[in-house]
Amino acid sequence: MDGHPLIGKKLLLTGASGFTGYHACQRLVDLGIEVAALVRKPAPGLTAVGADVFICDMQQEELVQRIVERVQPNYVLHLAGMNAVAASWQYPTHALHVNVMGTVHLLNALRQVPDARSVIVTSKLKAILDPTVPPAHPYSYSKALQESVVLAWSAMYGLDVMLAAPSNLIGPGPSTGICSLLGKYTAERERGHLDAAFSLSAKHDKRDFLDVRDAIAAYEAILCHGERGKTYRVESGQQRTLEEVATLYRRLALVDLPLHWREDGTSCSRSLAGACQTGSGDTDGSLDMTSPELKAWGWQPRRSFEHTVADILNYYRAQER
Repeated sequence: MDGHPLIGKKLLLTGASGFTGYHACQRLVDLGIEVAALVRKPAPGLTAVGADVFICDMQQEELVQRIVERVQPNYVLHLAGMNAVAASWQYPTHALHVNVMGTVHLLNALRQVPDARSVIVTSKLKAILDPTVPPAHPYSYSKALQESVVLAWSAMYGLDVMLAAPSNLIGPGPSTGICSLLGKYTAERERGHLDAAFSLSAKHDKRDFLDVRDAIAAYEAILCHGERGKTYRVESGQQRTLEEVATLYRRLALVDLPLHWREDGTSCSRSLAGACQTGSGDTDGSLDMTSPELKAWGWQPRRSFEHTVADILNYYRAQER
């Protein structure tokens, strides 16, 4: 870690108590960065790892302004947001408020620290802002608007802001992604608590899964080397079918895992929140689309999919010990 350009700097981290945020906070503090962690409610775990925790709802514009003024960050990593596709159908205005206006409030506050470098984490699921092409869901629309806002504020106010579009992030810790849902289901089955089959979409749906800890390393690289106003895709480079995912869990499980496949391929139903992929990701079967700059900067995924799934399963196995 010697010589890392972020060591000793101040970094403002939003969404610090979330799945990615908690991992990011631990990693950045361990690296030697002074982390100001923004959370909506008390998070003793973040204080324990050495972060300076601020209670802040990103909808409270004046509070965001005051915190940025107090912290005077050198760097910003914006992770706060609503990441659930299914929930966005039920609460579309909330998705817009959180993903769009929360970002606007942060960007406006960053005008006080124009030299700060910021990474705003967006989504590969963002819609195309074209009136002739309807969004797939409110979540995709909110993320498209978020990206538009980021680029506009960067251009209008000269902010040093970049965007990161990760694939499906997985890893140990509480998450509503499909790998975590399967991990939790497997652990519950091993304890003898569940009898019903786990429901998944079509076997041949493909997704790129990336360990959240590798994604955070990519965000670090973008903060250090990224170009203002540019979007960087962060992926593992390996598409996997849901059948492959389920097969791995069945191999690692200590009991049989009954599965129900919805062969119509409806991978993101409004009503089937438990089986719907959430967060940033796609199902288009595309090849490795990781931004080449990341590889040029020396970034690559370090953890295998099998290793990450084992970490997820062991996390849920440990929950009731």
